[in-house]
Amino acid sequence: MIRINLIAEGKKQAAPRAHKGGGRSIAGENAALWSLLTIVVVALVAYGGYWLLLARDISARDGEIAESQRKVDELQAIIDEVERYTVRKAELQHQITVISELRDNQRGPVRIMDEVSKNLPDLLWLDELTLTAQAVTIAGRSFTTNSIASFIENLDKVSEFQEPVLKNTTLDGQVYSFQIVFNYQAVPIRAAAAAEPAAPAR
Repeated sequence: MIRINLIAEGKKQAAPRAHKGGGRSIAGENAALWSLLTIVVVALVAYGGYWLLLARDISARDGEIAESQRKVDELQAIIDEVERYTVRKAELQHQITVISELRDNQRGPVRIMDEVSKNLPDLLWLDELTLTAQAVTIAGRSFTTNSIASFIENLDKVSEFQEPVLKNTTLDGQVYSFQIVFNYQAVPIRAAAAAEPAAPAR
């Protein structure tokens, strides 16, 4: 009588199928791992490329900023030079004004004496001429009152002299003593030159 052990045969047949199923699971895990590594590498390369481009852009911007700063420094140097020129020009202009005023002040007494001497009538002479601030006092003597009146009229025609006034007149024998007072307004040299009549053409 023949006996067959079905349990042992079933175990022998089940073992190879379990072995085949385990091989397919290891291959799938290896493929997933390589896919993950590939994604990580690609992400790292992309991230590195992004930062490389960003660093290059920052470097270019830094270069532009440095160039702009250089131009600003050059312009600032020009601005400083213009400011120094403006200050120096103002100082020179002030010096010129002071010199012109001093020249006009020095010219005043000379101008007064010149105008007074040019307008002296006959039979009249001066004893004293006093200049204080802008007031002029003239003391003199004359043989006639008409000469004194002519002298006052002549002085009144001078543009710098303002309304000569006869303060007093006294007779001492044959001679009259007098005193005349008037204010003096200085006229700039250019204005005085323009007021003078032009020389006749030849």
